Amino acid sequence: MARKSDFPYGFVVFASLLFLAAIIIENINKRFWLYDFQVYYSAAKALMADTQVYGIPFGLDSGYYKYSPFVLLLFAPYGLLPLKAACVIHFAVLSVSFIASFLLLKNLTDRYFLREESRRPNTILTISLIGVLVHIARELHLGNVNIILVLLVCLGLKYLLESREVPVGVLLGLTMVFKPYFMILLLPLVFHRKLRALVSLSLTLVASLLIPTLVLGFDKSLSLHREWLHSMLDHSLYLSSPHTLLSLVRTYITPQAPDGLAYVFIALVALLYGLFFWVNHGRSQEARNLPKEENASLMIGTFGLLAVIPNLVITDTEHFLYLLPVMVFLVAYFFRYRNYGLLVLFILLVLGYGCNSSDLLGKDLSNWVHNGGLLGICNLGIIALGVYLYFRLQRNERSITAANAELKI
Repeated sequence: MARKSDFPYGFVVFASLLFLAAIIIENINKRFWLYDFQVYYSAAKALMADTQVYGIPFGLDSGYYKYSPFVLLLFAPYGLLPLKAACVIHFAVLSVSFIASFLLLKNLTDRYFLREESRRPNTILTISLIGVLVHIARELHLGNVNIILVLLVCLGLKYLLESREVPVGVLLGLTMVFKPYFMILLLPLVFHRKLRALVSLSLTLVASLLIPTLVLGFDKSLSLHREWLHSMLDHSLYLSSPHTLLSLVRTYITPQAPDGLAYVFIALVALLYGLFFWVNHGRSQEARNLPKEENASLMIGTFGLLAVIPNLVITDTEHFLYLLPVMVFLVAYFFRYRNYGLLVLFILLVLGYGCNSSDLLGKDLSNWVHNGGLLGICNLGIIALGVYLYFRLQRNERSITAANAELKI
């Protein structure tokens, strides 16, 4: 952990004031709606009133509850409060989750990538925040839970790197209960043979099925789980995204690309991760016995898989917050290493990733940029840049290690 004198108090104060200003402005403008949170809240109230939960919109026309019955139980305490009070508390939870995520990611980057405390931590974190600010604003405005899931993944990764595998499974299991597409994060656990984490995760998923049965009864629980499965299957029928790999192919290559190509892309990502793992650990026994390299590759692999999720499945744009870990790593990297050509590329990618707002570009230009899938393209570009710079860091580490060994000889 960072020394007390190095703790980025400036960033914490800046971010806290930013989030405080956001909730004040939202209320002044009478836009403190948190539509996504209202879906969780209303669905939890419906559950407590024993009325329909799935298949009906709460709030907006697209406000269908599509998460598991277990998640409903987690949101049930909110249902005991008036909506306004619940929204304020949820907004505070999201704000704290943002700040905690940035601090944790900075610590992980320093410890496992850069191997030292970064200078100017307040500046690094503030720039990272600005890079994802548009998506932060949308997350706070809608009141979704994406940043909470990012925090759970980062906490799980921290425990995994500290060889505390049981809490890893619990934390990652919770993310999968919320959003099953987080199962892509099973790949690092499987390839790195984290068996205890996999067992813990499996038990967490089983518990998420059994607990609603204990609370609601077998028949009610079974009915809700059936409706949940149907809601997930229907999810893509009322949502679309121009930022998925399938949509980008249809936009720039062939409009007739079949729906099944989406599954091919998921398999391709899994294959690429396997290739990444082999390059790092499969070539020799020596590569498999370097814990520093394994920790770093485990991190960047997890970060990359998390970040690519919105390119694989149909989601709202605030889900591109999953790029946050890669963003913090890259900002910290460029503060330590001066590569101005790649820095310019990074800035251009961040502009495409994080500057599409109707307030900044105007409605017409913003819609054109959105429909062209620029966010999805730049998201992929930033992931690729992060992986490339990870390999450069590892090459530098090996060169330094070899030089030191020669000096000793």
